[in-house]
Amino acid sequence: MKNGEKTASQSNKEGSFEFPSLSGNLETDVVVVGGGIAGLSVAYMLSRAGRKCVVIERNEIGVGHTGLSNAHLADALDGRYFQLQKIYGTENTKLAAQSHTTAIDTIEEIIERENIDCDFKRLDGYLSLHPSDRIKTLRQEFEASRAAGLPTELVSHAPGIKLRERISLKFPRQAQFHTLKYLKGLSQAILKYGGQIFTSTNILDVDNEGATIANGRISANHIVVATSTPLNSTVRVHVTQLSYRSYVIGATIAKGSIAPALWWDTGDQHSVHSTSPYHYARIQPLNVQYDLLVSGGLVHKLLAD
Repeated sequence: MKNGEKTASQSNKEGSFEFPSLSGNLETDVVVVGGGIAGLSVAYMLSRAGRKCVVIERNEIGVGHTGLSNAHLADALDGRYFQLQKIYGTENTKLAAQSHTTAIDTIEEIIERENIDCDFKRLDGYLSLHPSDRIKTLRQEFEASRAAGLPTELVSHAPGIKLRERISLKFPRQAQFHTLKYLKGLSQAILKYGGQIFTSTNILDVDNEGATIANGRISANHIVVATSTPLNSTVRVHVTQLSYRSYVIGATIAKGSIAPALWWDTGDQHSVHSTSPYHYARIQPLNVQYDLLVSGGLVHKLLAD
């Protein structure tokens, strides 16, 4: 589809973050459904390797889970390593740790290779006890994370937390970034390597030979579904998925008044919710006078009306 290819290339001219919708038929090697960090990362790797790749997003790039994320890049997991060890064993838990560490390293490599300005910063993360929790949790997590190959440390307190001295678990060399700035740079790189991106295009169905859109057909040898809810016309997965909600606020603070880090607590152990709602915080550069303190969490299941 020559017209579509021309439009897709022109749409990102002068750094614009807009892409055309797809109308008509198109042939490609790989179609990636979903324009969040997962879909664009797959498309980037494939395009850079010389594969003909097309990304289809029903809304705009990054407006879903990626754009609404807390932008922590961490190998500290919400599901504790000592719990994963009990279920999957030490070796499989080690693979989980390695995959998260590798993901952070890969994002850093892409940022450097493609010269993406997205506020990426390496910094340490600190897991501290929620007042309802016991020191046993941190000691178990320390032992399990070390067994998984992570260089964690038990420290007397987390920097920036001055209410009281309390032991915390330090996760070195975590990272943070600006997700939408990163996706913009990743999109530009995909186009540079010959890939195509179409937004405001809804996939109606996928099969072994491609994907069907409202007014056309994408023929492809391979299909990658990178959406928060899987596309499946036989078994509707989304009807069995639970809905959760979390919250976040941002407050301006004096520039440099708090040293950057990532902070989490272990969550409310007495909560009625199965998720043990926890808090997180980080610092985001804002301007020459202020930083932004980003604080959020308290995830819980949404109850039906």
